[in-house]
Amino acid sequence: MLPDLNVILAQDPGATFFTADLHVHSYGFSCDVSDKTMSISALVDAALERGIAVLSITDHNNDSQVLPSVEYGSKFSDRLLVIPGVEISTANGHLLVYCDPLTPELIGTLLAKIDLQGPKGARDTHTAWSMATVIGMADQLGAIAIAAHVDRDKTGFEKLADGYPNWKKDIILAEGLYGLEFDDSANLKWYSPEDDGSDAAGQRRAIFGERVARSELGITRLAAVQDSDAHTLAEFSADRLCGSRRRRRVDWIADRARLRKGRRHDQEAAHDDDRRWEYAGNCSRHESSSNRRRQCREHGQHRVGRHRQSPGRVEGHGTNDCSGKGGFGPGDRGEG
Repeated sequence: MLPDLNVILAQDPGATFFTADLHVHSYGFSCDVSDKTMSISALVDAALERGIAVLSITDHNNDSQVLPSVEYGSKFSDRLLVIPGVEISTANGHLLVYCDPLTPELIGTLLAKIDLQGPKGARDTHTAWSMATVIGMADQLGAIAIAAHVDRDKTGFEKLADGYPNWKKDIILAEGLYGLEFDDSANLKWYSPEDDGSDAAGQRRAIFGERVARSELGITRLAAVQDSDAHTLAEFSADRLCGSRRRRRVDWIADRARLRKGRRHDQEAAHDDDRRWEYAGNCSRHESSSNRRRQCREHGQHRVGRHRQSPGRVEGHGTNDCSGKGGFGPGDRGEG
């Protein structure tokens, strides 16, 4: 006899899908946003209307929007998680960085450490640091990184040079890299075991194999994601498919922070010394790989890279008033 449908529906379904957009820009904080309606409150309100459960406003090389967005979003914490984020113009393209909503100041701390050239959010503002070096600093501070629109000309690292020089390998092998963002859904397989069909695919797959072989990396499979990268409210509010993340809890950034804290506690107990651990900048890099893997399993972090976002980006948005000269600024296409 088949069980009653209501009994089935009442059961815990396990993993839950949450609609997320982790790459959005706002007016006044990114130089290439000319739509004055792209205020923080308007973005949060639009996210609620669209049923988005996880949002990050990631303006160019700027943290001024971080605290206001988290504070405004907290009014709707039963429906929406606003994650502190930023898009950084590095020497090797654009990089998205996120941190725990409980410590939004980490974004400002990171920007202060990477020697930004130019005012925050302004045209041509960038750091001369390599992307891999910025990822490493973000990791030390307890943040996570996703390489932005890697398949986009001029601002995505995959398109900046032919072949696979060491700096590209350094990015993929960086411990603090959690995912890759794509414009084209046809490229979602890049740097994964499923990457095939060309000589370049074979080289990418080989680099990914090196990442898997490094047992000290808690995350081996990189998340393949797509976000709106919206520069106008019309784009952000458009009736289009947005990404979904499957997680048992929405607060995956907080999980990552707890993971780092747990590793530090293990290290302290193992060495029984008087060292003091500061959450914002002095994280140890000497914990054992076995502890790291155990902590990853306990906190579910090994699953982060296994769930992809659905296509959700709209081409041709923004205004072209950022040239990107002198480094990789917001981009010649006026978006990023």
